[in-house]
Amino acid sequence: MFCPNCGSKTNDSAKVCLNCGKELIPAAAVTPTPLAQPILQSKEAVIVEHKSGGRRLIIIVLCVLLGIVALGFLASIALAFLNNAKQNAPTDLQQNAQSNGGWINYSPDTGTFNATFPSTPEISPINKQGAYVGNRYMALEGNSAFSIYEYAYTPPLNISDSKTFLADYVNVFAGGAKIETMNYTYQGTYPAVDFQITADANDSVKGRAILVSSTTVYMLAEIYTPSEYVDTDYQKFISSFSIK
Repeated sequence: MFCPNCGSKTNDSAKVCLNCGKELIPAAAVTPTPLAQPILQSKEAVIVEHKSGGRRLIIIVLCVLLGIVALGFLASIALAFLNNAKQNAPTDLQQNAQSNGGWINYSPDTGTFNATFPSTPEISPINKQGAYVGNRYMALEGNSAFSIYEYAYTPPLNISDSKTFLADYVNVFAGGAKIETMNYTYQGTYPAVDFQITADANDSVKGRAILVSSTTVYMLAEIYTPSEYVDTDYQKFISSFSIK
């Protein structure tokens, strides 16, 4: 386990942190509030989810096209659609994204944050009734998945001890996987913790949990294969994030 005060790794049976002297609470004695989904997934699961979403979109498009054929308006409607898309695409890109060395400077319609993704991210809602709602923003770069989880909590959380709260948050996020490192830091003026998790022999997770307020938490994470990890991509992703 990790010391909630200084982040040092300690023996599970230890009662006091050898680094800072803070009394440790055994994990078994803690009954955590439902902070977040155990959202750690293998890279393959994320990619399959991404591709299945694409297949669903293709099926919908095919159904629309078949309906147009049945009505006999395929040629005229397709041409109008293409012309309209051509006219609107630059406007959409200007509103939500700007080119950045092949990556995208992205801001959601809610305008709550800015971040750099390898492509325009897919948005998936997340919801724990009676605890939190939010969205996951995810984009792929090769075999790596870059995600931002945006949580809004009702009722507000107890964040009187931000370090303990963030340590618990990362443990919930890991979902039982091995936490290799956990270091406290700041995202601007907001308390945060950087972490690295080993999911299995093929997949690792690196990221940052950011405590904005008692009702708002962000989790930034990259799921990757260690042999294919590109630190400049991770640093670009993490350093680009800002809260509006």
